[in-house]
Amino acid sequence: MNNKDVEFNLEIAKVKLGLSLSENLVNKIANATSTLFAPATAWLQGKQAQISCSYLPFYDKLAERKNENLQKLFVNVLSILNEKELHEEIIPDQFEDTDNLLLIQDNASTTSNEEFLKLWAKFYTEEACKPGSISRKTIKLLETLDINIVRILEKEIFPYCDISGFYWGPKGEISSMLLLIDYGLIQKNSIVSSSLKINMVACYKLNKNFKLYVYPNYAYCANYDGIMYRLTRVGKEIFNNLKNNIDIPDNEIFFGNIKKASHDWYIAEPFNGKFKMKNPIKPEEKFIICDNDNNVVYPETSPFKTLQEFIDNASQNIEVIDNAK
Repeated sequence: MNNKDVEFNLEIAKVKLGLSLSENLVNKIANATSTLFAPATAWLQGKQAQISCSYLPFYDKLAERKNENLQKLFVNVLSILNEKELHEEIIPDQFEDTDNLLLIQDNASTTSNEEFLKLWAKFYTEEACKPGSISRKTIKLLETLDINIVRILEKEIFPYCDISGFYWGPKGEISSMLLLIDYGLIQKNSIVSSSLKINMVACYKLNKNFKLYVYPNYAYCANYDGIMYRLTRVGKEIFNNLKNNIDIPDNEIFFGNIKKASHDWYIAEPFNGKFKMKNPIKPEEKFIICDNDNNVVYPETSPFKTLQEFIDNASQNIEVIDNAK
């Protein structure tokens, strides 16, 4: 590739991706004003799209590498946009530069790692389609990560997080968790999962298929082997932008970890002395996991068939003292 005459256009993307782009998507790219789309826009408008570098040799080489990276970023963004269109997701009619998009683009231009370029493309596309979906703080932190950290997040952490950012996965290599803590992506959480009222049930959604209804919402604290980890604001923002691409693990891993943790759940301190249980709580009654129709799917030994049965039983078994509701 001649760095003084880099043809950067939509044909490159179409050939590399093997995509059949819709007229609607092509028109949106043709009308884009953002710098990432500018060369393709110029080509579609019948103009010659060239990126020329005529400075000192070292700058010439650096600019050539950046241009190649931006071409790859563009191809990845176009691929994601095409997928979004196929899934009938909203794509804006106009792509315009924002400070965040320019910052993402600048960071992407400095990496040649294919995986990281795909990651930057995901964030660029989400921010372009939903301005404000990723903060400047998150972008700056992503700049400091290497692909190994991203793999830990995608393979070991995100698959086991609920939508509140609580981690329910295996407690394996502590070194990985400490590394993520150092980067400010996850933290030990001193706030355990419990309701604000004794007689209230809350819902913790594990993933797109299951909701976690925890018996601790009737005064018990839900923690995980004494230590609860939760994604930081930055970690959760990255998770929110990647969760649709995360492989959901075998549900039995989730279920087994929660069941193991539930043996150590205890009465939340704010509720001590404010209520009493009429009958002792059996291990299989501490929590339930329901599907989206509120049918109980775990534990196998649960005496309850539905969420309502669980709530009714819990309500009848708890006696609040001095109206401590």
